[in-house]
Amino acid sequence: ASTSFFIAVSVVLIGAIVGGFLGAITAYYGGILDAVMMRVTDAINGFPSILLALVVISVLGTGVDKLILALAIVFCPSFIRIVRSEFIKYRDADFVVRARLMGVSNRRILFVHILPNIFSTFLVSVMIGFNNAILAESGMSFLGIGVQPPDASLGKMLSDAQGYLGSAPWYALAPGLSIVWIVLGFSLLSEGIRRQS
Repeated sequence: ASTSFFIAVSVVLIGAIVGGFLGAITAYYGGILDAVMMRVTDAINGFPSILLALVVISVLGTGVDKLILALAIVFCPSFIRIVRSEFIKYRDADFVVRARLMGVSNRRILFVHILPNIFSTFLVSVMIGFNNAILAESGMSFLGIGVQPPDASLGKMLSDAQGYLGSAPWYALAPGLSIVWIVLGFSLLSEGIRRQS
């Protein structure tokens, strides 16, 4: 499970940092930058996410680092859209307008005044992103285009257990239940955060 966790955490960190930054900048400044960024995210979202990851992996090759990069490219647009929509709600709020009138820098407005207000929504999206990253990695490794031997992951273990379903079906039990419990646990955690916010 450590490989699956490493991939999921790496994908979500890259997607959240890059996507969050781009979403905040495009929402705050708007104009042509916002229009171009939204068209790019629309183009990326036009492809099924797994298919887009497959295309990236077919170009770059297989391996953990390539899988992380492919999934991060797929995950960035969702973080861009979530952060953008939250920043748009606050960019013309009274406290932001007052900060501008006082001469506060744009960077401080972005990261000190607006970011704390969207943190709970952003955290929930990170939890959901982690779930999706676990499922995407497991699915791609199950198909043989994700984690490659000698590395092991939950999806790779399920793939290996597929040949023993008739004689020893319990081989698939541990990785399958692990995926279910991880996804269920983070879903419940994100729901708890959402309710408290």
